[in-house]
Amino acid sequence: MTDAPGQEGRAGLWWLLLQAVTAGGAIDATLRVARPGAMDGLLVWIVQPVFSAACLLSMLAIWPLVLAAFHREVFIRQEPYRLVAEAQLRDAIVILQTESALSLVAADLVRNPSGLDAPVLYARDTAAIDALQSAFPTRSIWRYRHPRGEPSGELVRAAP
Repeated sequence: MTDAPGQEGRAGLWWLLLQAVTAGGAIDATLRVARPGAMDGLLVWIVQPVFSAACLLSMLAIWPLVLAAFHREVFIRQEPYRLVAEAQLRDAIVILQTESALSLVAADLVRNPSGLDAPVLYARDTAAIDALQSAFPTRSIWRYRHPRGEPSGELVRAAP
């Protein structure tokens, strides 16, 4: 396993692809080598289903691990929103200072309704706190950051 979050899912998908290519290559090689004759034909009819079944069974065996890794990746990416819900923030603005997961930039996490009337609004790190306070005087301002190498991020109050 790697230390970076979300890498387990990618490794599982590469393993599935490797299994499929290996089984497909073995079946293809067997079919190409087979010559006309009773034993060769029998060998093809035995080997092809066995390799196909082995490939299918290995994919079925690894599929729960791939799903678990996918669920973990989604869980990690939802961290800023989960921390906001746990803190029960209302009338707040959260500045997303860093990404929540590997290969996800902070700007991808900023999702606000068009009316800007949600209980919590999200801003990019380039937003000035003074400008946010003057535009939304009743809202408290928070920062989300997830330092690299840390298991989870944190939500810190930036302004009242």
